[in-house]
Amino acid sequence: MKKFYKYLFIFMLLPVLILASCSDEADQVDEPDDAEQVDEPDEVEQAEESDEVEAEESDEVADADTADDDQECIRNVMVYPPQHCPVADDSFAAFAGSLASGDHGYYAYRHVEFMQDNFPNRVPFTYEELATAEWIVDELLEMGFSEDMIEMTEFNASEIIIDSLNDIELEFTDLVEMMTSNFESVGYYNISTRRESDDSQNIILTIPGESDEVIIVGAHYDSPGQASISDNAGGVAVLLESARRMQEVDNYYTIQYVFFGAEEAFLVGVLHYTLSLTEEEIDNIALMINVDVIFDGPELIYAAGYINPPEDDLSRGMGTVMMLLIEERLEVQENNITTHIDELAAELNSNYDLEKQDLSTGVFVTSDHLAFLELGLPVLVFYATHPLEDYYPDEIFIGDVFHSAYDDLHFMNETFPGRIERALHTYSIFLEQILLANFE
Repeated sequence: MKKFYKYLFIFMLLPVLILASCSDEADQVDEPDDAEQVDEPDEVEQAEESDEVEAEESDEVADADTADDDQECIRNVMVYPPQHCPVADDSFAAFAGSLASGDHGYYAYRHVEFMQDNFPNRVPFTYEELATAEWIVDELLEMGFSEDMIEMTEFNASEIIIDSLNDIELEFTDLVEMMTSNFESVGYYNISTRRESDDSQNIILTIPGESDEVIIVGAHYDSPGQASISDNAGGVAVLLESARRMQEVDNYYTIQYVFFGAEEAFLVGVLHYTLSLTEEEIDNIALMINVDVIFDGPELIYAAGYINPPEDDLSRGMGTVMMLLIEERLEVQENNITTHIDELAAELNSNYDLEKQDLSTGVFVTSDHLAFLELGLPVLVFYATHPLEDYYPDEIFIGDVFHSAYDDLHFMNETFPGRIERALHTYSIFLEQILLANFE
């Protein structure tokens, strides 16, 4: 019991600890040149005659500078509230010159730009999160998907009941409140107004295939604050581009793209989804693919596998809670699907020089796929981190910008040029090839 609350406390405080502030540096002032030249008499006379003109011009320049200063957008500041600057119209040419129209990752990049500009604070249970969900639906409709292929399921955190939590005198809403209290303490519920109750929504797009077996492709669209392009506008963008591409091809499996809400509030959206599944629907899931934090490091990771859940009386959802709160991990298993994924990854690395790295223990990274892992289903996780030899096996996820104001398109492009394009290009190709495969 003590261990449970120890990790719960650490998990609760993590976002607050990361949102550290940094101080501004003093501006450098140039010292005057000791050998400053003295104007000759004729030059002084000419200068005196033009003083009035220069003074007027100087006033005009000063006014223009003041106007520019008023419009200047200060960004990447590690204090609350972080300020975000619009992406310049030519930014795509400047930062993503390697991606031409039609290339894998091109459309995803455009979606990342749009989310940076228009939905920077997609905090769970806010109207900003709801607006993001409605935008996702509009994007799918504009692609040509019919309304009967798209479903928005609304839910409330109080609807999620995990009976086994009662054994430790805890309700799921207690865990949610612990997470949302962090957002409240730093003021995010003052930026994006919190809805009257803890309401959120999942968006589900279903593309029928030859088989009734389902591959679920998921990404959460809410954020812990800031622009949060790695966590997780990038994942949303990859799904939107994939849906556009899969509209034009024949696929064997039925594909469900699920955009999960309220992931940052203790995986509320995905738990609502999995707790609603019947046993028949669970048996019909061939694979769950999750795309999250794909810009956080130079190493592009894929993790494939499944676990054998412990045989006990824990109610569904409790396994997900325990994986979130403790470090103990079960042995990762393989099947024909995960083996096929490994072979496909090796082939794509060779043919396209994609540099994806396999890390099976990455299936325990904290994100929406844990709710499917708990069910004994095979999962595939896309995320980015630092060189594995620096941290493995003690840490399976270490990022540059995770849960900070540095998770920003401008900062990423200036500090890690090409990282975003490379990740979007790589994972878009990989995802497409998996969705076109037949694992039988």
